Amino acid sequence: MKDMLKTLFLAAGLSCLAGGTFAATVSEADYGGDYSNDWQNVTTVTATGSSTVTGTWSYQNDYDYLALTGLAAGAQTITLTFSSIGDDAAAYSYSAGGDVYYKTTPYQWSGWEGTKLGTVGLDYYNPQDDTLTLVLDDDFAGSLYLGLYGTYGRLNYNITGLNWASADPASGTTSPAPVPVPFSAVMLLGGLGALGLAARRRKTAA
Repeated sequence: MKDMLKTLFLAAGLSCLAGGTFAATVSEADYGGDYSNDWQNVTTVTATGSSTVTGTWSYQNDYDYLALTGLAAGAQTITLTFSSIGDDAAAYSYSAGGDVYYKTTPYQWSGWEGTKLGTVGLDYYNPQDDTLTLVLDDDFAGSLYLGLYGTYGRLNYNITGLNWASADPASGTTSPAPVPVPFSAVMLLGGLGALGLAARRRKTAA
């Protein structure tokens, strides 16, 4: 029993030190229910360690401005996947889409700055997911600005493949950002502690 507890404590401890084995998802719910539609006041997501950022185009001209700062510098590939919501696509009148722009420096003059990544379009006859792929080269410095312009209809989008890094000011280098420790791991540690205490009490009583 004692050896088993030691093994479990060690495994849980290593999991916590490593930041856990899961990656959280950032959503609009984390930002008051909607990302900013103001290019002068973008929603900033920084060094979260999250592998996915999700959002929704909920209505006509629903614009989302995101600043993903704290990404690892250098080449990486990011995927944006757009999909219909619920059974929307089953309706003959279903139609949703818009444009995506990106840049690696802050907005200066308007919300339509940057390079056009592509156009998204879903409808009853073309309901399958639409995917845009952004390939960043070796010169990428770690900050990505996305203008997601939902111009008609509603749909969901997922941004995946995010490679985060945390800066070390002393060395000027970067290292992988920690992932939040899952609540289940905290509960596991608490439960194991209680088991260990009970085992010690039984031994003392004996």
